[in-house]
Amino acid sequence: MTVVQRLVAEGAEVVVVEQSEGNRHLAQLRGLGVPVLIADGTQPQTLASVSLASAAAVAILTSDDLANLETGLAVRDQLGDRRASTPVVLRMFDPQLCATWPPGPGCWPSAGPATTAAWSTRPGAAPGSGPGTAPT
Repeated sequence: MTVVQRLVAEGAEVVVVEQSEGNRHLAQLRGLGVPVLIADGTQPQTLASVSLASAAAVAILTSDDLANLETGLAVRDQLGDRRASTPVVLRMFDPQLCATWPPGPGCWPSAGPATTAAWSTRPGAAPGSGPGTAPT
């Protein structure tokens, strides 16, 4: 919620994809004026419906490392040629899982009680320089 609140406060356009209609943050998100789509974020049609093709960045912030990883892979696949210019952030609690991320895109822990693994295919991206450094 903190990430969404900060993005909205900075004037960013935000769309949330949430799998569960029972998520406790939905009312708060909608109160902020954030569009919420109840759908599976790993599905290409879901990603297309939230305009992934024009997204400036993607943050995958559930409390389930494997779900975040699966969604991150789906997002990366759908970005195609835009992989190099579209930062994607994965929230990861398990630093060992982060360490298993394939070579190429960077994966590093950031500050905060949970480990956030951020990967970006932008050339020269360095630990502490990307969106994954936001407190969780």
